[in-house]
Amino acid sequence: MNTFQVINKSKRTVYRGGYYFLPLQTVTLSLNEKQRFFLNASSHLIVKKAEAEQEVHTQSQDEENNLICEYCGKEYKTTRGLENHLKKEHSEVIKNA
Repeated sequence: MNTFQVINKSKRTVYRGGYYFLPLQTVTLSLNEKQRFFLNASSHLIVKKAEAEQEVHTQSQDEENNLICEYCGKEYKTTRGLENHLKKEHSEVIKNA
């Protein structure tokens, strides 16, 4: 497995490969070639090899306190809280996107 940066260039939440990618978010993941190929197939996601020296964070502390659901406007303090909300309340909308 290698470490990759996955960038959601969309203004919408993207669900792909068991992951929710928030709008305009960059995350670092360990992926095998099959997972990388699958995520790279999405037109909304950019997958690139992470640089070893560069320390990458999924979100800064300030961003975590201001997560807003794009579908209903509800605010969350953590990414996990927003992800759970999206799965429970808006899964049909995300599937059809």
